[in-house]
Amino acid sequence: MRETDESAFWDRYTLFFDFLGTSQAATGWPSERLHQFVGLLTSLAQLRAGQDISGAAQVDGSYRLSVTPEITTFSDNVVVSYPGVPDDLLPNPLDGLWAGIVCEDAIRILSGVAEMALRLGLLLRGGLAYGQLHHDGNVVFGAAMVEAYELERCRALFP
Repeated sequence: MRETDESAFWDRYTLFFDFLGTSQAATGWPSERLHQFVGLLTSLAQLRAGQDISGAAQVDGSYRLSVTPEITTFSDNVVVSYPGVPDDLLPNPLDGLWAGIVCEDAIRILSGVAEMALRLGLLLRGGLAYGQLHHDGNVVFGAAMVEAYELERCRALFP
């Protein structure tokens, strides 16, 4: 194990969601339908290549950001996380502006996944939190993960 002066945790927006009804799917779905669900999970897992945030001033004076979050899947659960405000990318960083960008991207991801899940007869439920998190590849750990999970488990009563 390596030691470092860097913090193991960073402020991150953390989205946790899971697919409802997968216990029945694992034991009772026909093979073709089950393969489609596993394909969906595999597609999400392949997106986890790691986060990338880049930005550039545009000719018209605007500023364009490109955001790719960190994504990890395990079983029928998905964790998507974004860093706190990237000071080096926004000319005058505003927490509210960055939170809006994160929420829009999270909605984009959720919408696409929910559509594919609905085609398989599954629904999603989740929670979004902000706080300390270590999210790197297959490792997801921290208070923000616990809070997002608790929101999904206790507060999100409906899909």
